[in-house]
Amino acid sequence: MVLSPFAPAGAVTAYPSHAFRAAIETGQFTFPMARDAGASNLFLDDVVDSLLQINLEDRKRNTEPAYNLHAYTVTAGEIADLLTARVQGFETTFDPDSVVDDLTQRLSDSLVTTSAKTDWDWAPKFDFEASAETLLDRISAETSASS
Repeated sequence: MVLSPFAPAGAVTAYPSHAFRAAIETGQFTFPMARDAGASNLFLDDVVDSLLQINLEDRKRNTEPAYNLHAYTVTAGEIADLLTARVQGFETTFDPDSVVDDLTQRLSDSLVTTSAKTDWDWAPKFDFEASAETLLDRISAETSASS
């Protein structure tokens, strides 16, 4: 899953991104997951950086046709706790949706990134805290600019 300010509204696995936007824009969010459910995540800036890196590296080093990237695993509860601590008045509930739950349960909570690290020296720059702070800043700035 990619944590991003541009997550499409209908993307069921984009609930982490939707929670951040809702925290800023409405002050409330219902997670379609159980509190302890989570999956592998990556911040959008790390995705963009990885695309640049792999395209600028010597392709002879690449041993795989595709690469897994993983920065951190975060649960719905951890996202809710962070947003509650950082966004005054934020309220959250958990109402697991069977479709979303089934889909996300099939996602890995950690991906092996050894090939990307070995072949083109990839490493994430954003952990969950850095992703959260940057995302909150960007959504806040965007919301302020449009009002």
